[in-house]
Amino acid sequence: MKHLFLFLLSANVTGGLLAQDSLTYRPHYLNVRIQASHGGITDGYLYAVSDSALIVSKDRRRPNLYDTTAYERMKTFGYQQLQYVTVHNAGGTGRSVLIGLAIGATTGAIAGFLSGDDPKDQIFALSASEKALAVGFFGGTIGALTGLIIGVASHHTFVIRGRKDRLNDMSRRLASRMGMAN
Repeated sequence: MKHLFLFLLSANVTGGLLAQDSLTYRPHYLNVRIQASHGGITDGYLYAVSDSALIVSKDRRRPNLYDTTAYERMKTFGYQQLQYVTVHNAGGTGRSVLIGLAIGATTGAIAGFLSGDDPKDQIFALSASEKALAVGFFGGTIGALTGLIIGVASHHTFVIRGRKDRLNDMSRRLASRMGMAN
């Protein structure tokens, strides 16, 4: 009996030790397109935003807001140089199109199949599987178009026009979007 009690006690204590959160961090890669005051346009990945500058990397790096580390494949833009900054998630539009396609096609196929076979005496009679294919195709098309609209709408353009307060506002918004705000 004493051994059973010790076993249950140790199992209870070690079970709590193994029950750690196992969620992995999935880094956000933010694509940016910068229109500078001299008229040039630069595309890349957002690496960092300081209180007076924005750093863009040509390499796909995890953004580190508020870091100003120098690296040879990075370009720094002071707030005076910035006119517009467009930010979006890398691959976000394609992913939303695929999700919309999958949801629309699945929902359409299920709805078409559940409607059943048409009576044979009709001129245009379809079986349940033919309806599933036709309605699934239609639903997939509508879902993909909806995903495209949502993906394009997820782009956000910040108007900086050489003002430091607007760069700081952009930095705060990006930090809250990425879950880095206090």
